[in-house]
Parts: sequence; C-alpha cells; structure tokens
Amino acid sequence: MAVHRCVPSLIASLALACGSGAGSGTTPGVEDFSGQDLSGADLSGRSLAAARFDGTNLSGANLRGANLDGVDLTTATLTGCDLRGASLHGANLAGVDFEQVKLGGADFSGAKLAGAKLQGAHLGWTIFRRADLTGADLSWSFLMNADFTEAVLLGADLERADFEGAHLAGADMRVRPNVTNLAASKAHCWSAKTRWFEGLDVKPEIKPHDPKQEGGR
Repeated sequence: MAVHRCVPSLIASLALACGSGAGSGTTPGVEDFSGQDLSGADLSGRSLAAARFDGTNLSGANLRGANLDGVDLTTATLTGCDLRGASLHGANLAGVDFEQVKLGGADFSGAKLAGAKLQGAHLGWTIFRRADLTGADLSWSFLMNADFTEAVLLGADLERADFEGAHLAGADMRVRPNVTNLAASKAHCWSAKTRWFEGLDVKPEIKPHDPKQEGGR
C-alpha cells in the first residue's frame, strides 16, 4: 500500500523533470504539461511563463509564488491548488472555477477572467489591474485591499462582497445591481473615471486616488 501511495508523486516528479519535452510541436524553451496529472505537485516559485497546461490536473498543487505569466488555464483542473503570491500577468483564466483555490496576493494584472467563478474567495491584497472580469462571480468574496485599478467588472456579481480598502480607480464597476452604496463606500479609493452602475441610489462621492498608497504594498 505504501508503494501505491507513492505512485502519484513519482509520476508528478517525472512529469516535471521532462515537462519541456512533452508533446509534439512544443515551442523550444516552453514547458508542456498538457494532459498530465500534477495533482499535489510542488511547483512553488518555479518560472513557468507561457507553459502549456491543456487538460492538466493541478488539483492540490503548490504553485505559490510561481511565474505563470501568459499561461492558459481554461482547461486545467485547479481545485484546491495554492496560487498565493503567484504572477499571472496576461493569463487566460476565462470561465475557470477557483473552488477552494488559495489566491491571496496573486497578481492577475491584464489577465482574462471573464466568467470566472470566484464566489466566496479570499482575495485580500490580490492585484487585478486592467484585468477583464466581465460577468465573473465574486459574490460573498473578500476583496480587502485588492487592486482593481482600471479593471473591467461589467456585469460581474459582487453581491455581499467585502470592498474594505479596495482600489477601484478607473475601474468599470457597472456590475450587477446588487451592490449597496454602503458596501461600495468601504473601498479605499476610486477616481472620476470609475464607472458605477445606475442602480446605486446615491453614487459615492469621489475618493482621490493616492499613488503613494501603491508604493507601500
């Protein structure tokens, strides 16, 4: 039985060792983990920019602090994996279900997250600068000090989301009309370019965008 329990980790280790050679037609220097089972694998801190994860099982994998810039995770399984502090600049995560995924402090700048399922997610200090969150489900999520500068949240569900300290300067906040004025007013800052949905009874007064706050995060 002990041998059987070791098999998944052995497979993951072998996959990581030869990932760059997996699959045909792979771009030289780009790792390809397509179709592989990397559940529980330790990929923390690794540079995996533009790597291929088509149909990859990353359930429970440790990707903390990894460089995942430009990756496409739309067909990967991410249940329970750890993406805290990971860099996902420009990554394609449209429609991805982030169930039980740890995301605190991750950087999704410029990422495609349209239709992503982030309900109840803990997103404190997470960066979504210029990210596309059109139609994403962020209901009941914790957005404390998250950075949505110039992000697009058109039609997103933010019911019961906690905006405490969030940065909304220039963001398109024409979300579903289920956000109260009180909830939105807890944000740290927004600007004249922030677009609010018409459902708010009273639009919050403009809070100045303080660039100095960004330098300390």
